[in-house]
Amino acid sequence: MNSIKYMSNYGSFKKRIIFAFVEYFLSCTMWLLIDQYLTYSVFDNAIAKNSAKTLVFVAILVIVKQIFKTTEGIFHCMVRHHLQREYANHARKDLFSKFINTKISYFDNANTGEMLELVMNDTGNASTFFTQNGLISFGNLCVKLPLLLIILLFINFKLTSILIIIYLIGYLSLIISNKKTFKLISEIRDLNILITKWITEQVNNFELIKSINIEDVRLNKMNELLEKYTIESENLDKLIRKYNFSYTLFSFLASITTTCIGGYDLSASILSYGTLMLFINGTTSIKGYCDDLVMHLPRLNESFISMKKIYNYLKSYDPEIEKGELELKEIKKINFNNVSFSYDNAREILSNILIDVEKNDKIAIVGRTGCGKTTLVNLLCKFYEVTKGDILINGKNINEYTLKSLRNNIGYVMQDVVMFDGNIYDNINYAKKDISENQIQDICKRLKLHDKIMSFSEGYDLNLSKNQDLFSLGEKQMINFARIMVEDPSVIILDEITSSLSYENEELVKNAVKEITKNKICFIIAHRLTTIKNCNKIIYMENGSILESGSHEELINKKGAYYDLVRG
Repeated sequence: MNSIKYMSNYGSFKKRIIFAFVEYFLSCTMWLLIDQYLTYSVFDNAIAKNSAKTLVFVAILVIVKQIFKTTEGIFHCMVRHHLQREYANHARKDLFSKFINTKISYFDNANTGEMLELVMNDTGNASTFFTQNGLISFGNLCVKLPLLLIILLFINFKLTSILIIIYLIGYLSLIISNKKTFKLISEIRDLNILITKWITEQVNNFELIKSINIEDVRLNKMNELLEKYTIESENLDKLIRKYNFSYTLFSFLASITTTCIGGYDLSASILSYGTLMLFINGTTSIKGYCDDLVMHLPRLNESFISMKKIYNYLKSYDPEIEKGELELKEIKKINFNNVSFSYDNAREILSNILIDVEKNDKIAIVGRTGCGKTTLVNLLCKFYEVTKGDILINGKNINEYTLKSLRNNIGYVMQDVVMFDGNIYDNINYAKKDISENQIQDICKRLKLHDKIMSFSEGYDLNLSKNQDLFSLGEKQMINFARIMVEDPSVIILDEITSSLSYENEELVKNAVKEITKNKICFIIAHRLTTIKNCNKIIYMENGSILESGSHEELINKKGAYYDLVRG
């Protein structure tokens, strides 16, 4: 219920929902009363009294009613589809906004399949509530059915009471069956998430799968997942068929009982022809409403499950909290004062880190895998909060600055280069800075990338997402560097940028590093000696602590852990 309430929070969307339900309630009331009046007029006035005048009047009224009802049906269809589109768009924007603004720690253990399912499939499934399958079936159950039963109770209490008892028994059996259906649909959804996640992993690691020749193993695993999905789907179909059959029996029993008892009362002059026909029509309508609900119940269950999943995520959403108010113009000095950090408050990843960084310093952070190098620079970007100690920027606590101004002053270049959809201009100016195409070309010239780009007929208009193979890994990294130069931050972080490059590409990147780090503070995380030996300070980390620090020559002469790393 909370999930339905939540979707009404979308501003004007809430008003449209209220309007749709009020309009639907009023129209249902009007058409039900008119239908009862027409039935009674035909059988108890026109036919019983042989009144041609009444019959002609009723015929005209039926035609007029049908015209208005058709027009209203078209209007309802437009409203439903508008609500469906608006809900799906609002939900996707809301979810994506939460993904973008959530704490980065959420993505450490995030399920890719779950995220894709939420944004794409769940929003689509939830929005189907507003189609004829959902909104009309739900409206029939909540509006038309109660109204029709009230009218029938006033006409003949006994017959209506019998009808209600039979359908209540059928409804209770439906509720019991639907709990199992709801559970099965949830399990199928979770299985679909697993399949989506698994396929995504295979696509992302396609080269690895090919290189170690495990295509058959991956295909067998896929077949296992699909087989399990098929079995669960078949079990759901069997359950749906069972409750469809049982509910059909109750509907048939209600129709037969009403007709038999009504026929007996008619022969005993207790009922008139018009009253009996009202009941037969009413029973047929009730059966139609219930049959429609039962037929669309699996789809409604999917909608409600998706709404619940969306609501639960948005409810548990953990946003980045903006603590600072100061705008950071430039980073001139950084101090790590006894900084410690733990992801789970159980095991320390960093312990008592002390680092002082001045403007133009080039700091290399080295150590074996898992020693905390990347975690250290992630704290500077405020991807995580320090557990103990302080990070000072220009003498002030890092929390005093706004997140946006802090991150605008930090350029983070990672090992994996991401090429976005669009041409080279779009990729380089991905942050949408106020910079001209000529300025972008000047940057590429400084990085020795301009000639390569101009060798293509499209030049800077070349679509990168479709032509990535035209660039080496080193050249792609140059595009990444160009992005950083466009942003012009005061701190550069280079995280293992040469670890997967060939010698030629490494030389290309090494020369570009000198260009992008001019007059800037730079943190370099690397293993290769050629990348770090010219840094004015090298920090060797082990098990989350700083074991040694100094220049390359100082640490080599010390013949400690850094010396062993270089020589080993």
